[in-house]
Parts: sequence; structure tokens; C-alpha cells
Amino acid sequence: MRLINLAFLIPAILSVSSVKAETYQSFSTIGYFENEYGDNLTNSDSILLATQYYFDKRMSLGPFNEFNYINTISSVSVSYAKSNYETNFPSKYQITNSKTKTDNFTIGGEWFVGDFLVGAGYSYNHWESENCVLLCDNDLDTYRMTLGYLISDNLLVKVNTVVAADYDTRYTFDVNYNLQLNQLDYVGFGYNSNEDFDYHHLSARYFMALSSESFLTLGGSYLINNVKIETGSGSIDFDDVWGANIGYYFNQATSISANYGNDDSYGLSANHFFNKNYSLGINYHTIRTGEDSNSISATFMAQF
Repeated sequence: MRLINLAFLIPAILSVSSVKAETYQSFSTIGYFENEYGDNLTNSDSILLATQYYFDKRMSLGPFNEFNYINTISSVSVSYAKSNYETNFPSKYQITNSKTKTDNFTIGGEWFVGDFLVGAGYSYNHWESENCVLLCDNDLDTYRMTLGYLISDNLLVKVNTVVAADYDTRYTFDVNYNLQLNQLDYVGFGYNSNEDFDYHHLSARYFMALSSESFLTLGGSYLINNVKIETGSGSIDFDDVWGANIGYYFNQATSISANYGNDDSYGLSANHFFNKNYSLGINYHTIRTGEDSNSISATFMAQF
């Protein structure tokens, strides 16, 4: 019986050991995004430029864009996003056919000092609106601070603080745990909440090598939402939200994925590496609750 079991295990062991891993330290992205809400009620488009540099090499898990569930390498990042919004229905802030332009600049980093994690970030957001009533031209500075501790190589806890001008300071908590099944396969678990613990976000991700060339990912999340917004006429409650996704890698370079959520949303995406350094990803997502919302994006990435 042991010999039979070993016979079944040998192909899996050989497939994992024959996977060729690549190493990267820098990741740069150019992205374009479009969204349409309702029957031409709101249209938006955005351009994103972003780059992140790690102070040590990150090793891929086979696919060029898959890495360890918990990152333990210090990094710095910077990004710039420019967006245009056109709204064709009135609100208390604007009138019909309002146009808004926004610019967002973000810089940040996370540093591991032994088992301790220290993070900091700054974001500047500026927007200008035409045909609006309130908040037509404004700036917002936001500061982020993070303190974390790596309890083990597979368990990381973090406390995040967000401070924005004229807004209350917000605190959130993150816990991430990695269950390593073998050299490549893992199941990752995540938890997130705020200082009031009035919501609980749970997530899980399973990565599996099917062979030396093909890979599978399964993911899911559930948001227990007890947040209430008080209004003059009572309070607004929010429903719980769940979602699931699946991804398949034909090889290290080419993958497809799909996701579905209980808010009647679904998405499809595809990603292809032309070589081990350059890739192009296409994504489509729609929400069919109330007014339909449809978005599409294209992302080009260079990683070295």
C-alpha cells in the first residue's frame, strides 16, 4: 500500500521540483480604466502610473506574477493617477452634466526591522469640478502609518492609521496567515476590521501547482457588515457581501480568471507575459444591481 501511495506522489513531487522560478525586485505599471454607470448617468476614465521597488529579490512561484502570500521584504512605492468624471444627474453637490478632473499622487514604503514592520505613506489628491454647487475645487492630504509584527514566517499582524485633514483619524487591523502545503502550494487567510469592529472582512486564497506548467488559484471573501450611517430620518444599514474567484495558468506566462459576487457582479480577465519581464492584462467587470455598472481596464507591467 505504501508503494502504491508513493507511486501517486512521485509525479506531483517531480512537477513541483521542476518548476523554474524567476526573481524580481522592481514592478512598474501603466494602466487605463473606463467605467460607465447606468444609462450614461456617470462615465469615468483613469490613467495610472505606478512603480514599486523591493530591497531584495522576490522569487516567483512558477507563474511570473505569483509570489509568497506573505511578503517579508522591505519596499518603497510611488504612483500617480489622473481621472475624469462626467455626471449626468443632479445631486446636492453638483448639477446635470458636471465634469470633474482629479489628480492623485501617492508615495509610501514598508520596512522590516527584524520581526517588526514599520510603514508610512503620503497621498495628495486634487480635484476640480465644473457646474457644481459644493466642493468644486479642493485638495486633500492623507497620511498613513503602519506598525506590524511578524509572529512567524507564516503569521503577520498589522495596525494601520489613516489621518486626513478635516476628517477623523481611522484605525484598521490586519491579520494574515499562510498555511504552506508544500514547496509551492499554500492556503492564505486574511482578516481586516476597524477600531469599532463594526465590520469583519474575511478572505482566503488557495494556490496549487497542477504540473510544472499549469497552476490553479481559488479565492473567496466575506464581509460581515454592521456599519450604520445615521441620518435625520433614521439609519442606513448595509448588507453582507461575499465573492469568489478562480484562476487558471496555462503556463508561467498566460492565465485567465473569473469572479462572481452576491451583489450580482462578475468579472473576467486575461493576462499574458510576452517574456519573463513584460505583460499585458485585460479585465472586464460588471454589477447588475440597480443601475448597471460596467468597467474595463488594460494594464501593462514591466518587472525586473
